[in-house]
Amino acid sequence: LRQVVRTGSVFGPTLWDEALKVLGIDNVDLRLAELTGREVFVIRETSTLSGCREYAFRSPLLQEVAYHTIPRQQREELHEKAAQWLSQRGAPQTVLAYHLVRAGSVINAAQTSINAGDLARATYANEDALANYREAAEVCRGPDGECRDMEFGQASRLRVEALFGVAHVCTRLGRIDEALEAIDR
Repeated sequence: LRQVVRTGSVFGPTLWDEALKVLGIDNVDLRLAELTGREVFVIRETSTLSGCREYAFRSPLLQEVAYHTIPRQQREELHEKAAQWLSQRGAPQTVLAYHLVRAGSVINAAQTSINAGDLARATYANEDALANYREAAEVCRGPDGECRDMEFGQASRLRVEALFGVAHVCTRLGRIDEALEAIDR
């Protein structure tokens, strides 16, 4: 049962029965029923993903603790599998980017965040667009604050693309100082 809790914690506060199957958990229905009975999870009335039963951790603290007990390399592998599964299910780009970043797939995460920013910008969801573009720009930065030097400068190109997205949206909102600041980065 601990393995179910740990593996499920990779998804955050919400998880799905079908996702656990993809991540290698056997007897998912039986185990989830037992954990629900023990009040570890609650069953959601409706699921955000069709064809799946959705569960939530009763305690956010339990989810957080379980997540941090997974060794880093295993967590990255689980996030990669989670991103693949969620992508097949048509999950939002922001959710995919979250998992790709944690899987260590920086280029894919940045591009996914930019795509989410572009979609949000196209529908005038300006604050969502800004959040996604800023996430993409941040993902491209290394621990030293400099742009990651990988994949033939692709991180640099994506960072510039993300910052121009920030500038475009800020200009649309009349926040010219923020637009100029984004371009100066």
